[in-house]
Amino acid sequence: AVVSTQSTGELNHQQHSPSNNIIHSTSTMEAVKEIVGKDVDLGLVISKILGYAIIVGSFIVKVPQIVKILNNRSVAGLSAVSLIIELIGFTNSFSYSYLKGFPVSTYGENLTIAVQNMIILYLIFSYRKAINGKFFLGIALYLAYAFALVSGKVPFSVMDLLQIINVPLFSISKIPQIFSNFKAHNVGQLAFLTILMTFGGNCARVFTTLKEVDSPVILIGFLVGLVLNGILFLQVLLYPGAPSLATKTIKTR
Repeated sequence: AVVSTQSTGELNHQQHSPSNNIIHSTSTMEAVKEIVGKDVDLGLVISKILGYAIIVGSFIVKVPQIVKILNNRSVAGLSAVSLIIELIGFTNSFSYSYLKGFPVSTYGENLTIAVQNMIILYLIFSYRKAINGKFFLGIALYLAYAFALVSGKVPFSVMDLLQIINVPLFSISKIPQIFSNFKAHNVGQLAFLTILMTFGGNCARVFTTLKEVDSPVILIGFLVGLVLNGILFLQVLLYPGAPSLATKTIKTR
């Protein structure tokens, strides 16, 4: 009888060959389909998981920024204009998606981030000693605007227009901050974790929008946001931050 033998190297080559990896991946996908059902769209499942993960993460996405402001007692380098425009954009997006009946997993973070933006805006105006009548008037006008949108009192033709406006609006909201960083070669009190989570969430939102939302306008908005948040992310990596108020005090002693 003839016994065929294979060297250890040949066996290892077969175990790690591309064809074996493909077979293994196929088997894994089939196993997953057996668990969730063969008719289930795995892409949709992934999109749902990503969407809800974004919403959970959105509860703390701006917390590092808030903590950094409080710890350093400084809002240096932060653009109030950028945050106000961004707040209006988030309000438009939430209202539009809510009234259109889109899945909550595709837009829920708009509400939580808007609330955190309001906290940061309060801190900015507070540290700049600008809590005055104009500040409270601005709050009243914003609340009236938000209520009019969410309550459905604004015609859908106007809502559609606002959603189109959101694309340049979000672009404009990032540009003052990007320009300020570039001009100063410094990112001030911008928090690395906040920018990182925003950029990562933006990447995931492009996928969930492609999978679950039939709206080219919303997709374009996320793509534009991806580019601009990517620029901010690079600036945080390349430029130093501003020293805290405590550090400045020590240096002047």
